[in-house]
Amino acid sequence: MFEQCRAKHEDLANLNDKSFPLYTAMLTAHLRALEATRPDAVVVDPFAEALAGDAGKQILALMNQGSTRRNPSDLLALRTRYLDEALTQRDPSIQQIVILAAGLDTRAYRLDALKGCHVLEVDMCRDVIERKQRIMRECNAPLKAKKLDHIITDLTDDCWQSRLIKHGFDPKVPTFWCMEGLLYYLTREPIVKLIKTIDALSAPKSTLWFDMCGQAFVNGRAGSAVNMRYGEDDPLSGVLGVIGWRLEADATLGEAGRLFGREWKPLTVRDTNEPIPWYFVRGVKPY
Repeated sequence: MFEQCRAKHEDLANLNDKSFPLYTAMLTAHLRALEATRPDAVVVDPFAEALAGDAGKQILALMNQGSTRRNPSDLLALRTRYLDEALTQRDPSIQQIVILAAGLDTRAYRLDALKGCHVLEVDMCRDVIERKQRIMRECNAPLKAKKLDHIITDLTDDCWQSRLIKHGFDPKVPTFWCMEGLLYYLTREPIVKLIKTIDALSAPKSTLWFDMCGQAFVNGRAGSAVNMRYGEDDPLSGVLGVIGWRLEADATLGEAGRLFGREWKPLTVRDTNEPIPWYFVRGVKPY
């Protein structure tokens, strides 16, 4: 399945079934680049095109095999915008931002709301992080955050939190935790382990943000290039309940409507056309 991509793109030399989820960073960067070309763009990432390269386009072609969705960038654009808004509207005393499974995220370079912040990006793929560092240098991209650190580690390992602390993370101050496009690639047990670790590292008033797909989306992705492993139809009463943070939904993309001026049509189950919800959720650790 991946031979043609590997042959054409040096960036994808290690692409295979096992490593494919790691390379979705280039796919998401390409989708952000597509979004930026729209006159009604919900979010504009000026670095996305350079980060994605032509390889991102090739990965999208793989993902779209058999898909009937017309605008694959809509979901990602809205997800990006909602997290941008959550960071912008956070308690201003929160100056420590941790982005888990960061991939080719560029918020430290493009969000004015992160001025004065220490941003720590965690990702398990060294190739992706080094690609971003190289391209951002080539773009002469000015950092808007006060400080940016990259931590290359697997979130399912027990040592990731100690590596975070070695890079200046302070568990005594409130943190904003970003879990964008992450949880549905894990099974329930590692999710529980991850969020319990986050809770242990978090001072009161810390905030987390995550997105969650409905269970029907997980069922419908079986056998595809990227298998989703976990979904919930009510994430406000779901797995995050084990840590007791106050949760609220920023949005539930289960019905048609307009969001940030963008017409949204929900994802649907292929055989039944039943709408599939997609949730953007914010949580705050009680005082």
